[in-house]
Amino acid sequence: MKGRELAKITTSDGKTIKVSSDHLVPVLTEKGIQLKFAHEIKKGDSLFILRNARKVLNNSYQYIEEWKLDEKLAFLLGLFTADGNYLYCDKTKIKAKGMQFTFNKEEKELIQLIKRIVKEVLNKDVIIKQDSRYNSVYVYLYHTKFSNACIKAGFNKYGRLPDAIFNSPTKVIRAFLNGFFTGDGYKKGNELHIKDELLARDLAMLYSLTGIPTTIRSKEKSQVIRLQHSHGRGSENKVHRDILYDRIPNFCINYSTVSGERRYLFKHAHKTIGSNMLKRFGALKILNGDAATVQVENIEIEFLEEPITFYDIELEKNHFFVHSLGTITHNCCRLNMDLTQLMNRPGGMWNLGDSTGSIGVVTINMNRIGYEAKSESEFFEKLEQYMILAKDSLEIKRKIIEQNLQRGLMPYTKVYLGTFRNHFSTIGLVGMNEACLNFRGEDISTQGSKHFTVAVLKFMREKILEFQQETGNLYNLEATPAESAAFRLAMLDKKMYKDIIVSGDKTPFLTNSTQLPVDKTKDLLFALDHQNDIQPLYTGGTIFHTFLGERVESGESCKRLVKKIAYNTKLPYFSITPTFSICKVHGYLRGEHWKCPRCGKPTEVYSRIVGYFRPVQNWNAGKQEEFKYRKTFDYKPILKEGFPSKIEKAIAKTTA
Repeated sequence: MKGRELAKITTSDGKTIKVSSDHLVPVLTEKGIQLKFAHEIKKGDSLFILRNARKVLNNSYQYIEEWKLDEKLAFLLGLFTADGNYLYCDKTKIKAKGMQFTFNKEEKELIQLIKRIVKEVLNKDVIIKQDSRYNSVYVYLYHTKFSNACIKAGFNKYGRLPDAIFNSPTKVIRAFLNGFFTGDGYKKGNELHIKDELLARDLAMLYSLTGIPTTIRSKEKSQVIRLQHSHGRGSENKVHRDILYDRIPNFCINYSTVSGERRYLFKHAHKTIGSNMLKRFGALKILNGDAATVQVENIEIEFLEEPITFYDIELEKNHFFVHSLGTITHNCCRLNMDLTQLMNRPGGMWNLGDSTGSIGVVTINMNRIGYEAKSESEFFEKLEQYMILAKDSLEIKRKIIEQNLQRGLMPYTKVYLGTFRNHFSTIGLVGMNEACLNFRGEDISTQGSKHFTVAVLKFMREKILEFQQETGNLYNLEATPAESAAFRLAMLDKKMYKDIIVSGDKTPFLTNSTQLPVDKTKDLLFALDHQNDIQPLYTGGTIFHTFLGERVESGESCKRLVKKIAYNTKLPYFSITPTFSICKVHGYLRGEHWKCPRCGKPTEVYSRIVGYFRPVQNWNAGKQEEFKYRKTFDYKPILKEGFPSKIEKAIAKTTA
C-alpha cells in the first residue's frame, strides 16, 4: 500500500522504528495490551522490545567453506571485524592473501590468545611485528583460501554482518560480540563507538537476540551502543541501578498490599518500577520473559510530498513481529527502509514491477577512458568524473519528469503509476573490451583484464551506492544494450583520436558492456567461465547470449543445455539465440542464408542485435559490421557427460 504520512517512533533505549501513520502498534496500558495507530502514540507510552530470542536461535554450527564457525573462530572474526584489515595481493583489492590485526604493545595476553586460536583453528603460525615508532604491534595471518572464504561469506569491515553469524548458536554469537567488543569497545562505559549505521544496527540486534540489553544513540556521524548494566557510571561498582529492560510501568503493580505512604510514592513519584520491587511483588514472569517494555521518548509525523510504499506482512496466527532493532509491532504496513534491496527483489533486476522502471539511462564510454588514462588511478578518477556527470544529468531529468507529473502533463501516468520514487536512475557502460586494449594492451579475455574489469565494476557499484545515499533516489548499474551508442561512440572516438583502438575494419564499433569480443571464441565453456564472475556484479539488466549458428537439434537438447548453464553458473540471465533466415516463398530456414537454397531469392537473416531478434539487414552499420565478425558457439560438447564437473572446477578456479 502507499501512504504520505510517515511515523518515526523513538524509545528510551534510543531505538527507532519507521512505519505508516496508521500502522498498528501494541501498547501496554492499565487495561492491558492495546493496539494503537502509530499517529495515536504519545510520549511516555510503553512499547514492547525484544529481551532475548535464545529459545528460537539455531543450535547448529555454521561453516565458512571447510572451517566450522565455532566459538574460537567467532571470537577471532569478531575481533577482525572491529579492528582488522584484509591484506590484498595488489591495489585492485580483488583477491586477498591474508589478514592483519593491530594491537597496543601492552596487550600481550590478547596477542598470545590470537596466536593460539589461529594455530588451533587454522593450523597456521602468525607473524608478529612491532612498530618501533609507535606502541603498535601488528599480527599478520597469511592464508589466501581462508581470507577469501571470509570475504565471500560477508565478513567485512563495514556494512551488514553475514548471515552465518545470525544463524549461529547463542554461544557463537556471544563469542563474536565478545571479540568485537575486545577490539573496539570501551570497558569503562561498556560502550561501542561506531561510524557505520548498518553495522551498529546489526550489532544491536545480535545483542538483543542473545539476551544482552543495549541502548543505541545516533549522533551526526556515529552511533554509540551501550551495554546496559546495573552499576552507576563512575561508581566503581558501589552503586547499583536497575537496567532499563528490568523496569516496567508502575500501573502493572497491585498496590493493595503496600502501605499508604509508600503507595502514594510508588504511584505518583515513580513512572516505572525496578527489578528489586518486582521480585518483592513476585512479578517473575515479567523479569524472565522474552520481551521487556520501554517508554516512547519521541514521535514525529512526517508528511511526504510523494506517497511511498509500505509493506503488509501477512501471518497466519501471531500478528506481532520484531523490527530490525528489536521493537515489537503489529504485522501490517512496515516501511522497507533499505531501498537498495529493491534490486534484489523479483523483477528488480530488469525493473519489470508494476510501479518501477528506469527514469533514464546514461551509458559511459569506457574505451575513451582507457585511451586517455595514463595510470590506474587516473582511469578511476576519470570514471568517477563521468559517473558524477551521469548522476547530475539523471537527477535533472528526474526533477523535470516529476514536475511534469505534478503539473498534470502526464495524466494517465499519474493515475496508473502515481509516482516515480520507485524508478531507478540507470548508469551503464560500453566498450570495456576496447578499454582494456587501449589501457592494458590486451583484450578483456585475459586473466589480468578480467580482474581489472571486476575491479571497475566493484568501483562503480560503490559509487552507485553513494549516489543513492546522497540523493535518496534509486540507482542501478546496468550492462546497457547500447545498440546505437556502440556504433556512434566508436565513430566519435576515431574522429577524436586517429590511433585509438576500436573493433571493426571499415566500420568501427565497440563491444557491448563487459562482454568478450564477438570473434574471440567458439568455446561456450570458456565464454561462460569468463562471464561467470563479471555479470553478477551488475545490479541492473545484464544477459549472456548463447549465440548459435542454427537452432538446437531438438527441444530435449535445448532443455538440457539450459539446465547445464543454469545449474552450473551464477549468470543472472542468459538466452539461447540461434541464427535463422526467412524466405518469402519457403519460410523458415535454419542458419544464416542470404539467399534461399531452394529458390535463390534474397532472404532476411535474423539474430539478436542485442536484446531483440531483428533482420540483420535493418541493423545500423556498426552492428552489421559486428555481425560479420560474430562467432557462434558450439553447444554440443556441453551436452556430453562429465561437463558439470569441468565447469564446477572452472568456477572454483576463478573464485578461489
